[in-house]
Amino acid sequence: MNIGKINRKASTLREQAYDIIKNAIMSGPFKPGQALIEEQLAKDLGLSRTPLREALVLLEHDQYIEMVPYKGTFVTSLTVKEVRDIFHIRELLEPEAVCLAIKHISKDEIDQLQDFFIKSKDKVSRGDLETFLASNKLIHDKLLEYSENETLRKLIISYIEKIQRYQTMIKAWDDSSYILDEFEEHRVLIEQLYKGDVKKIKQLMQTHLRNCCARLIKQLEKNTQDL
Repeated sequence: MNIGKINRKASTLREQAYDIIKNAIMSGPFKPGQALIEEQLAKDLGLSRTPLREALVLLEHDQYIEMVPYKGTFVTSLTVKEVRDIFHIRELLEPEAVCLAIKHISKDEIDQLQDFFIKSKDKVSRGDLETFLASNKLIHDKLLEYSENETLRKLIISYIEKIQRYQTMIKAWDDSSYILDEFEEHRVLIEQLYKGDVKKIKQLMQTHLRNCCARLIKQLEKNTQDL
């Protein structure tokens, strides 16, 4: 399987192996529950076993794979429980990040966010996935950036990436209502940024995350048999 080759002039071999395998898990070449054969991975990556093993240990720590003694290494499965667990954590963290962002984001910066969403609305309404994903990334990136808490930003992004794996694997974006509902919730959130009502924005973010969780679980339960 062609999942990518190591560039020995770039970052450490362990980091590159981690990123390549993680991307293969995130984007679908490595399926949930699939066994990963270390010897074959090393051959595919053009890598010795030591940095590969180090990368696998990190991937297990981040819950992308499971290393089972005497059985092998497997891509972690997709479960409703994990979705609930991740969104529970996000619901604790992201409203706080938004509250921090309100203290630092300027009106001009909110204007830029709103302008992008206004210009994107028609395309998203017509099912333009690329535009939707760009808007989705923009609002999360900006709010986390303006929280001015790098540790919190990195932690939240790690959980967002885990959810993106689910969205990719079950093709959540194929459902137009999924896209439109999420886009609209983001648009309303931006409007509230102008008012600076911390309590209201915190409630909106909590509601948005609960809705996201419910939408994803509905899609997961619908598509589990196809995974």
